Amino acid sequence: MENGSSRLKNLICQHHYWFVLAFILLVKLLFWTWSLAVSHWFPLTPLTYFATGHHYQIDPRITEHRVDFFTLWTYSDAEWYLSIAEHGYPNAAEMKQATAAHKAGTGFPYAFPPGDPAAKYRRYTEWDNDAKYAFFPLYPLSIALFRLVVPLHVAAFVVTNAISSLAFLALYALVLAYSSDKGLAFRSLALLVFYPFSAFYQAYYTEGLFLLLAVLAFYFLKKGRMGLSVLCGALVALTRPNGVLIAIPLSLFAIRASIPVDTRAAKRAQKLGRQPKTTWRIDWSKGRMVSLVPLGLLPVLLLDYFNTGNWIYFTVAQRRWGHDSLAVFENVLTNVFVTGSHFFSLRLLSDNQCQVDYAVMAVCLMILVLSYRRLPLELWSFSALVWLAPLMFKDLMSFSRYMSVSFPVFIYLAGTMKRKLVFGLVLGCFLAGSLLIDGMMVTWHWVG
Repeated sequence: MENGSSRLKNLICQHHYWFVLAFILLVKLLFWTWSLAVSHWFPLTPLTYFATGHHYQIDPRITEHRVDFFTLWTYSDAEWYLSIAEHGYPNAAEMKQATAAHKAGTGFPYAFPPGDPAAKYRRYTEWDNDAKYAFFPLYPLSIALFRLVVPLHVAAFVVTNAISSLAFLALYALVLAYSSDKGLAFRSLALLVFYPFSAFYQAYYTEGLFLLLAVLAFYFLKKGRMGLSVLCGALVALTRPNGVLIAIPLSLFAIRASIPVDTRAAKRAQKLGRQPKTTWRIDWSKGRMVSLVPLGLLPVLLLDYFNTGNWIYFTVAQRRWGHDSLAVFENVLTNVFVTGSHFFSLRLLSDNQCQVDYAVMAVCLMILVLSYRRLPLELWSFSALVWLAPLMFKDLMSFSRYMSVSFPVFIYLAGTMKRKLVFGLVLGCFLAGSLLIDGMMVTWHWVG
């Protein structure tokens, strides 16, 4: 006769997806509660707030001295996505009007008291609206569609958390598709959910949408649904500029799956001369389908051209954020070696280059080296590209956040942590780091 623990274990095994979803929602509830509590414990000051990033709508903690639940996760780049969701991208005439308003200092949605030191930090998204082109449209479009029925910040909250919840669930399903190991799948999910910089999955950022589409692209590819995989890959390219790189690992999988594999029996028969040797050819049909992934950039190119006359205006806008696509090797050398040479003079955690970002970069490189033969090639190459792209085109700012979408790294770590004590210690450290980062973000002491 089964005891209570056995019955519970059997129940979880039979309905494991529902239990995983419940786990995801409980974790989100933890972060929501923590963020709300921290925002009450540590009031937001104007100097801290205005000295960090552009602003679209001023936080009620500044203007009304009250905490609004749905605006807690509107920080840094989230301001730009909300502005795009509400107003879209500007054309050339609107950009000229914004420049004139900036020079005149008109339209800023907050009046500073006389002598307020925060006044010199005035930065307004609508003054620099040409910078919106640095942010790709799929995520703000999803918010804009939901905003048709609910207020802007409510729409952003619902869309962001629904997407990230599905992304975590999809990761669990992907690991099962590769290994059929529920324990490995859950450990991978838990490590990603509690990774300190996964706090951005609560924020109004693209992390959740990027992760969901990337995981689905590999999931459908693994299941043989090439059309759906290519569609998800194209949507990844429409989510972030570096999303188009997913075409490379998808192509590796498609080509590898198309190479004929001779069985031992077939090779033996060939040696004995019982059957003619077959011609070794690759079926390129799947590879040709994956080549359609970069078409996800087409809507961005058309948007840029019709609004600005420049097909790649997004690259012009990205230079505002320190993206330099012309100094690839110099960027890599600077980020890896020059920054590393004065590691101990960096701040532990800051909005620019810091010790934490460099340490995450170094640790992820070590994991990539160790996991080369342990992870499927397509998953490993995806993580390698996610690691390399920021180093090639910009500085180390936000590197720790970028690694939150490198899900194969967490799959590898989960596979190496088979002892419960080791896994528990790492998970506890991750949880403590998550609460710290989330608390710093909702109080604008760090914006990543």
